[in-house]
Parts: sequence; structure tokens; C-alpha cells
Amino acid sequence: MVIILSNFISVDNLCYAVMTGKDSKSLPAYESPKLFTPAAKIDVDPSNSQVPYYADGENQEMAQLMTNGKVTIQGAIITLSTQADIYGHKLDGKGGLIYNRDDKAPYLAVFYRRTKANGKFRYILLYKCMFTDTKDAAATSDTAVKAQDDTIEGTFFTRICDGNWKHVVDDEEQGYIDVSETFFSSVDGIIDVVLPTITSTIPAASAIAVAVGSTYQFVMSEPIVASTVTPSNFFLIKDSDASIVGASVSYNSSDNTITLTPTVALSSASKYLAVVDADVMDLSGNHIVPTTRTFTTA
Repeated sequence: MVIILSNFISVDNLCYAVMTGKDSKSLPAYESPKLFTPAAKIDVDPSNSQVPYYADGENQEMAQLMTNGKVTIQGAIITLSTQADIYGHKLDGKGGLIYNRDDKAPYLAVFYRRTKANGKFRYILLYKCMFTDTKDAAATSDTAVKAQDDTIEGTFFTRICDGNWKHVVDDEEQGYIDVSETFFSSVDGIIDVVLPTITSTIPAASAIAVAVGSTYQFVMSEPIVASTVTPSNFFLIKDSDASIVGASVSYNSSDNTITLTPTVALSSASKYLAVVDADVMDLSGNHIVPTTRTFTTA
């Protein structure tokens, strides 16, 4: 049997999952994976320590230990909400990110996929990484446009619970079981069963004196399936006559925010209900519990 090897030609599907549990004797818990940023280049450089033992003039044994390594990611601009996750900084709720001396970066699992020239794939997972703030290098434009992307550096570690630091799956290996739909859904094959929720709204729940020309925003607890962001799943109802307000709906996946923009101005001094239907679901297929918030216009 002749095996024809194929070269790698691309990398994509860069995701991360924040470790929320303690890495000790049992498997730590992770949040649901989120998109990191479109990747241009990923370098994973293990640090292997090897020490020979000589006796009788011969190398009798080679001791080897791998505890950590360096990971470098070059890619598109990283959103502030993603930076808040990976660096441990805080969003100010007004489109900004606050850096504090006491901020602590969490451990993350990092996923990505490498594509081969023959259309096959290799899937890679780093179980435990930590990234630190890097320099902000900016350059002005001149006679030619220069692409300026983000490059971040971090360290990956072996997990305390099992010593694992990396998992690789290749769809050309013997015995391969299809992971194309599941690899990026969880760490350790533990399926996400946490339902998505509304973490906040703008205007806030039960707000009063809201401007009649305002938009309405739902901030989700996690990424959701974009196709479920529709006017039939996110809508406003005028309380006095139960009429549905005409509105367009958009989804910003970088900060998990849904924005409703009414096609006509809202009525003054009126109560409205902002409704989320049960058809909305996260990337693991978990459906939201139907949710209603209220506000009153000025």
C-alpha cells in the first residue's frame, strides 16, 4: 500500500475556551468555546528538557521532561470583548476596555484546524494556555496600504490533572471517527448543556424615560447560531394594544450582541415588551428559555 502525503496549505477555525474550574486531580471545567480571530499563522514551540545520565563512559539513560512551551498567534484584529476574556481585563460597557494592575489572565484551551492540499484536515487542541499583553505596534499609511494585524504570545502548560498538553486528530489516520461537527464544541468531549441567557439589555430592564428613537440591544451570555437571529425570535411588543413593532435585527458575534432597530419611532409615554423566543440557540444546540424585558418611553 502506497501512502501519498499531502502538504498543509492553511489554518482556520481558531477558537478558545476559558478554563473556569481548578486544574487539580480532576478535569477542570471550561466555558463554551468562542471564536478567537481569523488566524494567519500559529506557532507552537514545546520546551523539552533532556538530561543524559552517563555511567561506565556510556550514556545509560536520557531523562526527558515537557512542562510548557510557547504559542504565538498572528491574525486579524482581536476584538475588545475577546481581549477581556483572554487577558482578564474588564469591559466598561461603553465600547471600551479597562486595564488594571490587578487583572489576571485566565487559562484557556485553544483550538484550530489545519487544511491539507488534498482537502483533508488535522484538528489541534492545546489544553492549557495563558496569554499576556503584548506591545501595541502601529504604523502610518504611505503610498502603499500596509496590513496591520495582531500578534499575541503566550505559554502553554501540561495539565496537572492528567499531564496532557495537546490533542491532535487527523481524518486520514486509521480508525478516524468524524469530529468535524464536534471538535470545536467542547474540551475533553464534555458536551455543553448550559442554556444561553440574556446577561443585560440596553436600555436596562424596567428602564423609564427611554428615547422614542432608541434601538434595543440584547447581550447574550455566549455565541448563538446566527440563523436564529430573526425578527420572529427577537421583537418588541407595544403593551397597550399587543402590536408587534416593525424592526430590523442584527447580530454582532464579536460581543454576542443583538440589536433591534425599529423602522418607525416608538410612541411616547408607552410601555414596551422586548421578547426573545425559544427558537434562539447556542452553538451546541441549547435553546434559550423564552425571555421578556420591559421599558417605558419618555
